Amino acid sequence: MIKLDPQWHYAESPGRQHYLLKAKLGRHVIGRAHGWYAAQDRFVIEKIEIDRAHRSQGHGKTMIAALLAYARSQQCEQLAFTGVMRKNEGAIRLYRTLGAEAGPYSNERCDFVLRLA
Repeated sequence: MIKLDPQWHYAESPGRQHYLLKAKLGRHVIGRAHGWYAAQDRFVIEKIEIDRAHRSQGHGKTMIAALLAYARSQQCEQLAFTGVMRKNEGAIRLYRTLGAEAGPYSNERCDFVLRLA
């Protein structure tokens, strides 16, 4: 079973508070999620990735559950997955099963938004 690193890595840049969540299996990092707070009470996930050998085992869903809980605790109204590749069928299927809605595609990428309120 994976363990989420309880020490979320944090950094600031102009206008953004960045967070990095790591998923570990034993001592090995097998997944990462990077995001930040955006305007209008939105938490943006720029990247969520699971190492290829560990995909389709529920680890992405576990990480997203932690991100959702954190976003809700910060009174965010939306969780957005940005820059999702059109060909990334596994991620798209996961986001849709969670209730996320797709925005328009542009250049093979799309954003998915999950409303929390």
